[in-house]
Amino acid sequence: MSYVSVQNGSKVYQENQVLRNINLELKEGENRSLVGKSGTGKSTLLRCIAGIDTFSSGTVMIDGTSVNENPAEKRPVVLMFQQPLLFPHLTILQNVTYGLKMKRIPKKERTKAGRQLLEKMEIAELEALYPYQCSGGQQQRVALARAIAVTPKVLLLDEPFSSLDSSLRKTMRRWVKGILEQENITSMFVTHDREEAFDMGESVSVMAGGEVIETGDREKLMRAPERKETASLLADGWWFPEKGFVPAEALRVSKEAGKDYFAAEAGPVKKQYGLWIQTFYEVGGVQSVTLAVNEPFRGRTFIIPV
Repeated sequence: MSYVSVQNGSKVYQENQVLRNINLELKEGENRSLVGKSGTGKSTLLRCIAGIDTFSSGTVMIDGTSVNENPAEKRPVVLMFQQPLLFPHLTILQNVTYGLKMKRIPKKERTKAGRQLLEKMEIAELEALYPYQCSGGQQQRVALARAIAVTPKVLLLDEPFSSLDSSLRKTMRRWVKGILEQENITSMFVTHDREEAFDMGESVSVMAGGEVIETGDREKLMRAPERKETASLLADGWWFPEKGFVPAEALRVSKEAGKDYFAAEAGPVKKQYGLWIQTFYEVGGVQSVTLAVNEPFRGRTFIIPV
């Protein structure tokens, strides 16, 4: 039985359909990544699950119970935003225990719980500091500790590391993934970054045009995506209208020089005759490829399935 289930979720905002026919299921303790280009409805979907916004139609089930009628504060869900959103006038410990205070947990009990969380997050020394005295990475750990303190059944993370530099992002996502697994928290992590999606999620769902168009594990989505949108976001290879997706190592690069054609076996790292495929990408709906070339290159380039 699914622990989190969205059934036929749709969202219409000022006559604009932002989400359409969303069907999504997560098992208990599962970490799911949600990827898609900007404007595909990822953040809106998280807000509707959390209750900050509402679906125009459809059902949200958590642990077998519909939460459609529950406001955000009554749902067992916490949504972490791109920014930590810590209270600047509260100490780090006070920030972490704020949710427990709202639940009227006695001060002694919530202080003990807050200190235990800070220890677990490896930032116990920050207890008496204020947010402005902490780094971006430290603030994100505090925000996560505050989220976990109220023992949510579901944790939703909306690109929480987008403001951090690339090195710190890698460190934070591996650390956060460890905490989620240790606490057995069911989570959904929004990102538009392929590496981050595969690092954070045991499975990945892809959104396009307000719909969840494909869900699968890393191997499936990288090697055999069913949709072109998935291939452009997550896979190394080329989408042929008549063949579907062909992985990079099964491609051949040809170049036209005058009337002569020159072909080379090609893959992400394999090279021959000084010509090989380096990266694939899509801009404006047009597939493109970056070629690394060790010899003069003139003429057009062709991508051909072997």
